[in-house]
Amino acid sequence: MDIRETGTHALQSILRSKLRSSLTMLGIIIGIGSVIMLSSVGAGQEYMLNKAFAGMGLNSYQISPDFNNPNLRISSNDMFTINDEKLISQNPNVQGVSITQQIDPGAISIMSNSGPMSYQTNNNFQMTSVDPSYFQMNNIQFLYGRAFQNNPNDENSIVIDNLLSEKLFGTDNSIGQQITVNIQDQQEGYQGVYTFTIDGVFSNPTILLNKVNNSSSNQMTGGMSTYFIYFQPKKFMQITGHNRIAFLVVQLKPNVNTKQVLQQLKNSIATFHQTTPDTYKIINSNQFTGGASAQMQKMNMFVSFIAAISLLVGGIGVMNIMLVAVTERTKEIGIRKSIGATNEQILVQFLIEAVILTILGGIIGIIVGYIGSLIQGIFTQITPILDIKMVIISVVVSIVIGIVFGVFPAKKASKLNPIEALRYE
Repeated sequence: MDIRETGTHALQSILRSKLRSSLTMLGIIIGIGSVIMLSSVGAGQEYMLNKAFAGMGLNSYQISPDFNNPNLRISSNDMFTINDEKLISQNPNVQGVSITQQIDPGAISIMSNSGPMSYQTNNNFQMTSVDPSYFQMNNIQFLYGRAFQNNPNDENSIVIDNLLSEKLFGTDNSIGQQITVNIQDQQEGYQGVYTFTIDGVFSNPTILLNKVNNSSSNQMTGGMSTYFIYFQPKKFMQITGHNRIAFLVVQLKPNVNTKQVLQQLKNSIATFHQTTPDTYKIINSNQFTGGASAQMQKMNMFVSFIAAISLLVGGIGVMNIMLVAVTERTKEIGIRKSIGATNEQILVQFLIEAVILTILGGIIGIIVGYIGSLIQGIFTQITPILDIKMVIISVVVSIVIGIVFGVFPAKKASKLNPIEALRYE
């Protein structure tokens, strides 16, 4: 049996009925196209989500005293200074480290010094003390200016995000402008009014989150932007009256034994502070993103599953058309059998026809689906990412559908009695 000749004959049979073949492939095209479009948009959303979280400092490890452990009595000596940062940075497996701590957003109000604009903060605001290394660790993209440096002349320097800059000054370029921050934290016992100079403006990472949110039913951010101000740890200590900070953010080098290195860091800090390693806890910052990312993956899988139902409908369409083809070509089957074609050859011919139909439908569906995702990306401002695995799966599914739904009509054709087939009208 010549498979090439059989395949050529099958393709010629498909081309003889172009309209019917196109309608037969339509269900496969819609099913595969829907899956490709949704998976591409979903992959783009997930990439943007991870990129946004990375810009918010959520691609590292946070070390702090275990304040929630009732068996421990945490003192100020257990907290951190710049010396802890230097100690951690000496570990050859550490990419970067920064001491960091936020001021309670509910205790802050800020005002631009060059106009009447002011902003009363709430929980969607972060004023965080960090070292300059923090910006490189988290790949924070500066639009204007630079990150502050650790020196006395930069004590009142800050960097803010572009959305806050626009809110306060009406422009995203506010380099050299000043803001006044009024801090009234009665619970922690510190207050004061401070003037800061803007040295840098960076891209707000929640812009990406809101793009994901607006293109998805997954309400991770509620459509609300978070505003960011970063300032120096020395200034934090001056404002609060504390000489220590509660948190260290550490980024490890790639391809290291994470568990082993983190335990080394705990041991080093505990020895330095003359306490036990259990005094400290380490939180993987990625756990904040893991839930959202996993939820998005589940949602995309569910939506793709719903879209894949149309593949079942398309497969039934293939079976129906192939059964019609067998009936229409009964006499042709009789002629082929009378001149020596075997049941196996007839079966393979019709099976190949079904597989060719579904493969062509799958290929067209992949193209249509990706074009659809590009069009959707224009409106949602999310760049779709074509997942090669989904392309391979789509092709395999197309072949399987062709075999599964083509085998019954092919068997029916192969079992026709040649004499009855020749007499069929």
